[in-house]
Amino acid sequence: MLPLIAGILFFNFTEFSFSTLFISTGIMAVAFIVSHLNIKTQFLKKLNLVIGIAFVFIIGGLMITNKKFSHQQNHFSLFNATFAKGIISKPLEEKEKTYKTIIAVQHIIDSTETEKTANGNLLVYIQKDSTLANMEVGDEVLLQLKSQSVTAPKNIGEFDYKNFLQHKSVFQQQYITKNEITILQKHK
Repeated sequence: MLPLIAGILFFNFTEFSFSTLFISTGIMAVAFIVSHLNIKTQFLKKLNLVIGIAFVFIIGGLMITNKKFSHQQNHFSLFNATFAKGIISKPLEEKEKTYKTIIAVQHIIDSTETEKTANGNLLVYIQKDSTLANMEVGDEVLLQLKSQSVTAPKNIGEFDYKNFLQHKSVFQQQYITKNEITILQKHK
């Protein structure tokens, strides 16, 4: 467990490409299997242990590296889009004047009405309206896309909500009025 946590922490603060880590993981897996099948001496036992620890360390790197924004080449925010289609992926959380949820964006539509595949999670605050209260996880929605980056804390010692959301692969947020979102299909 400790090598996994160490891998997550190490690779969270370093930049390695996902493909490099993926290939390294494959090589380490093969090395572990080969060394495990050839344990004949105390030295080979220790070598197998070291290879196993390194393998788990790199697995931790794979887990965190794939969630970084720099490794999401098809993220919706990288496109110049007017609309986005996505699936509600978190139950609506009722606030005083809004509903808060996360939409997993699947397609974007640009100004020429061309639809392209995209991905990424968008934190949305939707203006409260009785017609939108029935939105549920799994509903496909169409929304006007005017997202912005989640802002970092401005005060020293303040909770870093931006960092918290990044670990959930959420890099963008948006306020949506009741007229800027439409349910396309229930329970998609």
